[in-house]
Amino acid sequence: MAYQIQSRPFDSLTEYVVTHSVTGEQLSVIPERGGMLRQLLLRAGDRLVPVLAAPETPQALLTDPGYSSAFLFPFPSRIRSGTYTFDGQTYTFPHNDFGRPNAIHGLIAHEPFQLIEQSVNGDQATLTLRYEADGSHPAYPFPYALEVQYQLSPGRLTIHFHVANKGHVRFPAAFGWHPYFRLGETSVDDLTLELPAAETIELDDSLLPVGVRPFEERGQQTLRGRSFDNIFRTAATDEPLSVSKLSSPEEQLTLCVGQDEAFPFVVVYTPDHRRNIAIEPLTANVDSFNNGDGLTILEPGGSFGGRMEVWLT
Repeated sequence: MAYQIQSRPFDSLTEYVVTHSVTGEQLSVIPERGGMLRQLLLRAGDRLVPVLAAPETPQALLTDPGYSSAFLFPFPSRIRSGTYTFDGQTYTFPHNDFGRPNAIHGLIAHEPFQLIEQSVNGDQATLTLRYEADGSHPAYPFPYALEVQYQLSPGRLTIHFHVANKGHVRFPAAFGWHPYFRLGETSVDDLTLELPAAETIELDDSLLPVGVRPFEERGQQTLRGRSFDNIFRTAATDEPLSVSKLSSPEEQLTLCVGQDEAFPFVVVYTPDHRRNIAIEPLTANVDSFNNGDGLTILEPGGSFGGRMEVWLT
């Protein structure tokens, strides 16, 4: 088999590593830390390129403020004041939005997932993780099961998610992924970005939606000197995926981040250190628990899911 799956200690946690024995392509996942993807190396021609930025040590992981590679559920991004009303009941999440009076990034980023399946099938390796909530959280008293599947094939990572309502009442739901990308050691200022956007969501000082405007920055745009903390609605497409493209003109290398129709929004964020950039597929808008934009309502026994892909050209 070209692929091998191994486990190794990561301090008190366990990291699962998938490696292609010929190409050297690799991913590593820590189920107990929100099912996070910690490493991703992909090959483009004769180059093996690290494309993911995430904590490199256990201590850095435990103190990471940036939600590196986190899955975001039951809501991504922010909820105004942490409060929402659903089916006549009002609920409030803890305020954890870095000094703003909002809730941010859901409940599962640091929760322990279980590895329920690992397999190597031909030229593909798969890790499937599962997290179950019993409905005891006061701000989100709804039982559900969330599965995330990582598939590594030559030159490509595919991530599937699936959420199922395990309770007796319906509930609101939205999902997102919060990876930070890089192209080796190239500075963000030496990269360009092309987004599959139709609209820019206008945000207030608390980074909450107040309107929309047409997206006008078509094609590759330089990132030099530009800072982002923005959300965009993707444009309609006949293709299977909407694709954001992060490119190094000097290296003639492009990282593609694809999201299927389940993800009609994408967030772009540039940290102040400018060593990487977050490109975050979301199934719903910021504050969707209040504005309903993209929000999924799961009936008892209902489910929803989607697919994301990462590859190099």
